[in-house]
Amino acid sequence: MRCLVIADDFTGAAECAGIGHHVGLSSRVLRRPNRDVQPGLTAIDTDTRHMSPQQCRQQLLSMLKELNVAGYDLVYKKTDSVLRGPVGVELEVMLEHLGRKRVVLLPQNPSRGRTIEDGVYRIKGIPLHLSEFAADPTHPADRADVCQMLQSQTPLAVCCINVDDNPAGDGITIAQAATVQQVNQWASGMDETSLAAGGADFLHALLLRRPTGWRDRSPMAIKGTVLVVQGSKSPVSVKFTRRAGNDAVILQADDLAVAPDALASAITDKLSSQQKAILAFANVQQPQNSQQIAAVMAAIVEGVLERIQLNFLCIAGGSTAHAILDRLGWERFRCVTQMGSGTTLLAPHTSLTLLAVKPGSYPWPDAIRRRFVPEGQH
Repeated sequence: MRCLVIADDFTGAAECAGIGHHVGLSSRVLRRPNRDVQPGLTAIDTDTRHMSPQQCRQQLLSMLKELNVAGYDLVYKKTDSVLRGPVGVELEVMLEHLGRKRVVLLPQNPSRGRTIEDGVYRIKGIPLHLSEFAADPTHPADRADVCQMLQSQTPLAVCCINVDDNPAGDGITIAQAATVQQVNQWASGMDETSLAAGGADFLHALLLRRPTGWRDRSPMAIKGTVLVVQGSKSPVSVKFTRRAGNDAVILQADDLAVAPDALASAITDKLSSQQKAILAFANVQQPQNSQQIAAVMAAIVEGVLERIQLNFLCIAGGSTAHAILDRLGWERFRCVTQMGSGTTLLAPHTSLTLLAVKPGSYPWPDAIRRRFVPEGQH
């Protein structure tokens, strides 16, 4: 089987590679597309989530032209699970390029308490615009009506239906689902004329319908030197950093003007003595600072890697991951294992350091938490 996933950020691409590995496919993540079609799952990071609609269209079209899309058995458009970014534009471009007229969009992940019912997106029962995503620094949720969210971005027809409703016509069909069973039903009803798009649960259900193979799913031990970079200010990230105590280096706003070398030296000293450290930033809500913060973190990580051999580099947040990987020049990755829901362990082609990445709103898996948080406080 050959599966192609087009993701709007790196953590989403990595998450999909982890799902592919979990169901038995050799999986990889590419930040630069090429025309080689390899067996298994290939996830492409387009880095379009924070682009303007026009920039997104240009970037996505350019990358799709570099791919041999016709060589794949399944093409999946990975979107943000809560529909951040220019999702409507991305779906337009994908339909145009593939010559299809309808996309079935199932972004929510019921396995994580994210549902769409009666046209309303909820996080563990709370409407999206009243959840933690209302405070997102770059894409604050201001509504929970999913049709309104998409219709404001695209001229395509948008409808929201249940799995047992009559099939919709051309355009974007938002698939309502509140359980994993309903996601599986949507996957079973997909045909070759429609594009499948959405979150991790939908991709997993689609892959389970196809013959794959077996992979070693034994837990990965996190040994040696470990640096965790918290690029997200989500509640789970803040809680993890706080409980880690002295292992964390918390940057303040004033540190944006400090030479990264000095900060890299401080973290290297901590890694040398304790074999573990966390790099995080104090609570800064101004979205205009996000890119600057990510750039500072990337420069610090580069400085650390110049001073010490890291066994594991763990990054939370797609924008931060993109900035760090750009700085390091890492572009191709082999999937080692799926460490937990949303967290994937990758092996860069040009480094001995293993890379664990996850979306900012997901918790770190036990293997990483145990290195920093005392037993019983997870």
